[in-house]
Amino acid sequence: MSKFTLITIIVLVSTYAQGQVIRVDSTTYWKKYFRTGLNINQASFSSNWKAGGVNSFGFNALLNYKASYKKNKTSWDNQFDFLYGMVNNQGQGYRKTLDRIYMETKVGHDLNEKWSLTTSVNFLSQFTKGYKYDKDANGVETGTLISDIFAPAFITSAWGFEYHPVIYFKLTLSPFSPRVTIVADNNGRFDAVDVVKPYGVN
Repeated sequence: MSKFTLITIIVLVSTYAQGQVIRVDSTTYWKKYFRTGLNINQASFSSNWKAGGVNSFGFNALLNYKASYKKNKTSWDNQFDFLYGMVNNQGQGYRKTLDRIYMETKVGHDLNEKWSLTTSVNFLSQFTKGYKYDKDANGVETGTLISDIFAPAFITSAWGFEYHPVIYFKLTLSPFSPRVTIVADNNGRFDAVDVVKPYGVN
């Protein structure tokens, strides 16, 4: 009688790289901060792995930049925040996991050590098309378009006060914050969201 041993191989690979730069320019009253990162991960399972699992490959990328100006009672803060990620699960293809475009500029004037008057404008959208996945009557999963670049996009202006008791904590109170919603090519593409007013836009 012969015996043999079956070896099950599981491969999990994850790679993460990140860079960060903080620069203070005392002559121009600017403080600058830059961070970027890339996370790559892969999981592979042998067919004999009884615990189950799905082979997959994915990545996440980020880029964040901040530039802050402070002189006397005047401050000016700017931020750019970009995120994007995808995953490819076996049998499903590539799907988004992260997608963000965010830009903000804010001007403040100190009333005292803890309170400031502030006004800001920010922009929020995404880079690529987004889908909602549902199964049809035959059990086949299909994607329905629900978003795209500049669809929707939000431009928000905020006016109010900022409370900053310590350097690492800020609370913004904005009783007046009008927002504009943009839906590019709003010609029936987003009926899955709303047939008449997707994202509130006719």
